[in-house]
Amino acid sequence: MHFQIKKDEMYNHIPEIIKKEFPNFDPIFNEDDGIYLIFGDFLRFIENNKNNERILKKTCKMLNYLLSEGGHKTEELIIIQIYDCIQDDNLLISFLEDNLDKNAKEKLEFLFK
Repeated sequence: MHFQIKKDEMYNHIPEIIKKEFPNFDPIFNEDDGIYLIFGDFLRFIENNKNNERILKKTCKMLNYLLSEGGHKTEELIIIQIYDCIQDDNLLISFLEDNLDKNAKEKLEFLFK
């Protein structure tokens, strides 16, 4: 059996993607602090804006993109940070379940149980 590991070019560009898609997001961390801290900070931004449907829909669109185009490191980052930041937020979980594509839902299935 031969396995091919998908190179994860997306991972290092996540902060740029977030900044481009969400210009109002002003992270307290910079890229030198690491992607995990920036993405966690971004999820707190989402929690603070969970009543803004436009921001939530853009978030779902971005997550769909990252989870389809990114590799293992991108997927791991998203799973760990989402679990850590929003696992108890039923409103956000419900929105994600209604708006993520099939691929993203499968990768985040632990949220929807």
